[in-house]
Amino acid sequence: MEYLSKPKIINGIKLLLGFLIFYFCIAPSILDLSGNMYDSSYFNLNSDLSVKIIVLIINLIFAIIFFYSFKDQLLKLLRDDSFWEMNNWAYTKSFKFLIFICATLFLLNNISNFDLERALIKESSGVKETIIQSTLFALLSFWLLIERKLLIFFSVLSILFVLSVSLFEREILLYAFIPVALRIRQFVSSRVFVIGIIIGLSFMVSFKYFVIDYRGNTDSSVELLKEREVLEELSKDASSKYGIEIDYFNDSKIKYTKSTYLGPYQLFRLFDTSHSTNGQKATRFYTNDYMGTGFSAPLESWLNLGMMGVFIAPLLIVFVVFFTIKNGGPIMLFASILFVTKLLRGEFWVAYTLYMLFPFIFVLISNFFFKKQAHLS
Repeated sequence: MEYLSKPKIINGIKLLLGFLIFYFCIAPSILDLSGNMYDSSYFNLNSDLSVKIIVLIINLIFAIIFFYSFKDQLLKLLRDDSFWEMNNWAYTKSFKFLIFICATLFLLNNISNFDLERALIKESSGVKETIIQSTLFALLSFWLLIERKLLIFFSVLSILFVLSVSLFEREILLYAFIPVALRIRQFVSSRVFVIGIIIGLSFMVSFKYFVIDYRGNTDSSVELLKEREVLEELSKDASSKYGIEIDYFNDSKIKYTKSTYLGPYQLFRLFDTSHSTNGQKATRFYTNDYMGTGFSAPLESWLNLGMMGVFIAPLLIVFVVFFTIKNGGPIMLFASILFVTKLLRGEFWVAYTLYMLFPFIFVLISNFFFKKQAHLS
């Protein structure tokens, strides 16, 4: 880490976090009110101006509290030298070799997915795959930040890129994009860095279409991308979240669960096998399970804690996240950013389980084992 500037890493994470929060919480309202919102056939955005203002205010309050509380905790944590030394057992030559072998085997095991549609890939993915993916990708992501040998760096980068195509998941690209962006931040200004983030977002959008076209699922995906307006296409990922919020305050007919903060939905399924997440309910209602809609962090806070939820929930979420990062060490850093990306357009426990829980458990077990070994020696 000696060759990396911690202040610039901190600044880069702050800018990236601010952009993500702006994109998912604020930009949809701006684009809708300016007439540039993605026109989805699944959501009706023709609502009263008063409803749109309510949605904007709720998102604005949630975004401001979440960003500043997250930023303050981040600065306090990352400025502590002992934090960066927490995982000193990791990334030795033998550990890197082990991660690389595991990543290669995982890649070879999923290379046949090129012939499958995304829905089939999703159906074949279970708890075991989730544990492997979230842990392995978190380890690979931090490795990309600290690796100095270019051959190894590009090998790890290539594995993540191929897996993102094979598994049809753009989120895997974020595991690569974030550390690469923070390394670039060492040499560029904040303005250039933000422009780079926007370019990265554009690549993420176009990547989806090129992958669809490459896999042969449709013959017109790239042409469709060219025909659409750039602003509309860039707003697509946030449009589902915004559409769900607008419809809810227009008296949505969906009966959402109002106590999702109490625990993961898998826990409730032990008592009720029909229990599903609010995101699954929205997907079933709006797209008949054809396309995942995600959900909304501000709306989830409202459902759980009422009007005060947008004030209280961001603080509670930041507390849980930084408890995880503080006790998990720097390996958890990029997993937390993936968590924020998923959280803002999803639900807390879904995002936490997917991106933070299993890497955290892995780190706790590893820390205990290696510290015990060091003590015995």
